[in-house]
Amino acid sequence: MTSWSLLLFTWFTGFFSPQEPGAELVGGLDGPQPGERMQAAEQIAAMGPGVERWLEKRIGKGSALHQRGVLLAAALLGTPEAHALLSDAARAGRRADSQRAWALLLYGMHHPEAGRDPARDWKRAATSFEGACLLAGYLGHEQIPDLPALRKAMGRK
Repeated sequence: MTSWSLLLFTWFTGFFSPQEPGAELVGGLDGPQPGERMQAAEQIAAMGPGVERWLEKRIGKGSALHQRGVLLAAALLGTPEAHALLSDAARAGRRADSQRAWALLLYGMHHPEAGRDPARDWKRAATSFEGACLLAGYLGHEQIPDLPALRKAMGRK
């Protein structure tokens, strides 16, 4: 086999992972139906490792729905780089932020460090709504958080 035919063979068999999703898939993140947006995020995550650079460029850009779809794709991707993006989006802030609330939900649900140190996680939430989003994420996580530490971190809230 020549190098050109080997290159074509590997491209057709899928050894090269696309680095960026197509325009139609990206547009699906802004779709009118929640199912469309979810499907677009799932398909972006299914592209596998290598799409993290595209996700990193897209975080914080576009409409609110688009930004949420990008965060969902990062959460579903589940690579260490995607977890870092999600953790950064869920970082503590002084003002309430709907994108951070969404990121806290996804962080609590998908991040491997979520619930291991509830006091640290709880500091990410600026409002009771953001805290509720984090708690809802914990409910969807496969591991149960340290409940005594969570109660202590929450206090009377």
